Amino acid sequence: MTPEKATQRVTRAATVLDRVLPGWAAFINVKTLDMETADRCICGQLWLWSSTGIIQTARDWHAIEPAVMSHALFENLDLFTEAWLLAIADRTAPAAFPITKPAAVMVTT
Repeated sequence: MTPEKATQRVTRAATVLDRVLPGWAAFINVKTLDMETADRCICGQLWLWSSTGIIQTARDWHAIEPAVMSHALFENLDLFTEAWLLAIADRTAPAAFPITKPAAVMVTT
């Protein structure tokens, strides 16, 4: 597994999450993200237990590999953790939330 392949797989899964759970990235604690544990993987953090999270995304099963989101991965966990951290950063960075200027306010004295 290469970092590029891990990133591609995570990107597909993150895109599905964008569709089925908009704003999902804000619910992930990046300080505790750990793809090796059931309660700290992506599914575990979103739905408490990864099997429940996988079931909830079943309608998009063809678009993702559920193991990419859960602790069910058996190898390259560090690559997937890093890829998820990047996907989360892309979605939570300030640039992801455009800042609009407030309407001009006329001040009279």
